[in-house]
Order: sequence, then C-alpha cells, then structure tokens
Amino acid sequence: MDRHGDVQVAERRLRVKILDAPSGRQLVATMLLAWEILKGWVSTPRDTQRWYWYVTYDYGFVRRGLAGELVQAVSQDFSAVDFAVRIGGVAPAALLAVVAFALVRRQTPAEWGLGLLILASPFTIQHQLFVQRPDQLGLLVIALAGISLTTRKPWRLPFLIATGVILSILVLIHEVTLLECLPWLFLLEAVLGHGSWRVSLRHLIPLLAPALLSATAVVAKGSKIGPIEIAAMKTSAGGLGLMGVDSFDFLDDGLTQSWGYVALYGWQLFPMLVLGLALLALHAAAVAGFGLPVVAPSRARVMLVATACAGSLTIQMATGIDWLRWIANLGAYGLLSLGVIVLRRRDSWAPLPQKPASWALAPVAVLALVPPVPVFLLPPEVYTYWLDALRGPYLRVMKFLG
Repeated sequence: MDRHGDVQVAERRLRVKILDAPSGRQLVATMLLAWEILKGWVSTPRDTQRWYWYVTYDYGFVRRGLAGELVQAVSQDFSAVDFAVRIGGVAPAALLAVVAFALVRRQTPAEWGLGLLILASPFTIQHQLFVQRPDQLGLLVIALAGISLTTRKPWRLPFLIATGVILSILVLIHEVTLLECLPWLFLLEAVLGHGSWRVSLRHLIPLLAPALLSATAVVAKGSKIGPIEIAAMKTSAGGLGLMGVDSFDFLDDGLTQSWGYVALYGWQLFPMLVLGLALLALHAAAVAGFGLPVVAPSRARVMLVATACAGSLTIQMATGIDWLRWIANLGAYGLLSLGVIVLRRRDSWAPLPQKPASWALAPVAVLALVPPVPVFLLPPEVYTYWLDALRGPYLRVMKFLG
C-alpha cells in the first residue's frame, strides 16, 4: 500500500477510535455544544421575541394572551419579560442538550450518532437560543409525555393528565404548540405505548383533550378583539420598538386573513421551502448512516404519524409566512422524540451494534456549519443573511477577546 493510502487508513482508524471511546464521544459532543451555543447565542432579546409576553386578557380573551398574564402575575410593569424570553430559549435548549449527552453515552452507533446529530443540527440547540419563542416550550411536553407513557400503573394516568394540562396551558400561550406536538405524541404512543388502538386512545385522550379544548377556544374566540383593544395593548407595551408593536396587528387575524397574507407572497416563499427540505434531507442521510435507533411501529401507525406531520406543516404554512421556521420546528420536535424513545424504552429491544457508514459523519459536519435558520427573508436578502450569520460566531469571539 502506498504512503497516501497508509495515511488515509490511519486517519480513519483514529476517527473510529475517538468515537468508539465514551470519553472521546463526550469530548466531541462538548465541542459541538459549545459551538452551537456560540452560533445561537443572542446578546439581547429582540422585540420580535418579546412582544408575545405583552399580550394579555386585559381587553378580552385573545390568542396568546396567557403569556402576558403570567408575566403580569410576576411583575405588573412587565419587567420580567426578558426573563420569560430567555426561558423560552434556554429551557428547550437545555433539554435537548441533556437528551443528546445521554445518547452519546450509549454504546451503539445508532444511539450515540443520534446524540451527535441532535447537538449538530441547526434545528435544535442553536435554533432555540436564536428564536426564543414560547411555542418551543412544547418540547418539554414531548419529554414529559415520554416519561408519562413509560410510568407504571397506577401513576401513568395522573402523569398523562398532568402532561395534557401543561400542553393546554402552552396552547393558550401560543396556539401552534399543539400542531408542533401532535405528530410526535402519536409517535411516542405508537412506540412506547405497547398496546392496541384501544389502549392508545386511553393514553391519547388525557394527553390531548385539554389542549383540544384550549385550541377550540382560541379558534372560536381568540381573534375576536378589534382595533381599539389592539391599540390599547400597543400603548401598554411601551417598551417595544416599532417592529414589536406592529406584531400586535396580527392578533385579530382569523384563518382566512392569515391565508390571504401568505398568498400575497406566492412563489417568493418557495426558496424557504426548498432550503428547509434540503436540510431535512441532510438529517435523514445522517440517520441512515448511523442507523435508525428505534424499531418502526406498524404501517398504519407510521401512516398516522406521517399524515399528522404533513397536516401540521400544511396548516402552519397556510397561515404563516415563516416556512423555514416551521420546518426547523418539525425537525427539532422529531429529533427530540427519537431521543426520548431511545432513552425511555425499557423492553428487551436494543439496536444492532452495526458499524456506522464511512460517510455518516459528513452530513453531521455539514449541519454543524449551518448558521441559525432565518425566520423569514426573501432572496437575495437570505443570501446576505447567511453570509453574515456565518461570520457571527467568529466576530463574537473576537469581541470577547478584545
């Protein structure tokens, strides 16, 4: 064998040796986590994130009004808004990091590969720290549902009811939380429920019934306020800039108005869709390289989950222009759900200890280089954004050192 071939073999053996050792994987995971925090970190909460926590029920029932009510319960002058924004980003990011590191400590490539993918994905930790939106608190529901479904009787039902009540509260904070959680609650039940369809219904009813009641109230009454009430909310949110104040104008938009707003942009939204699907394809390639760390449920249940994913994404895209963010949220919830399933499954099943594909780390490395996905930008602004975002982490380091 020539010298060049010897060097390639040595590099491959070193890479495999590092990842085969638990300490080596934890070192790689720690470096990935630090890198993702650096990319996703935002120095101060922005008005487009803060405005959610100024919406209250002071002028009548309105969607997302519970967020401001909770802040007012802590501070009448809304001084706790920035803390609430931070919680909306830090809590989901911390949960994802804990799940990822627990997976990295596992022995099979399918498990620790998923952990590395969760850390490297632009949909997970850096995304949570970047957007800091209240609907991402639904990730906590996914973890609680995994715990509830694997809790032994007689505590399982109380745990499921408590999780359902928490989800219903989060729906009143941001209604899209239900759409983001629904497909993955179906998946958790299909894999962790270990029962017939009748048993699944007994699990899903306490999980979803309270949230469906909240969602019904939001759809029926959540957009009934008028311009006078919205103007009063804007006045009470005096600490917001122009962009944050303008966000209140969407509160009285029903489904028809929201769809009309999306339709105005037409084809201009499709670059976001293509970009999001390309990133999802990279995630799928990484999972294929390391191996799927869960046993697929029956075909009927797989179809149910797939239909729920498609329906959830369609509704979100039909009522909001943030297409890339909806895809990112779908990816974050999906990755966390897979991680929770692996960690909470208690039967004799275990993934086969096959070696990962030689190219498995390539999509993970590419995803680790992706900056935080933009909320909504039109070409060519999106290209300028990504170039600036790629420079962001380095500029922050230089600023810190300077």
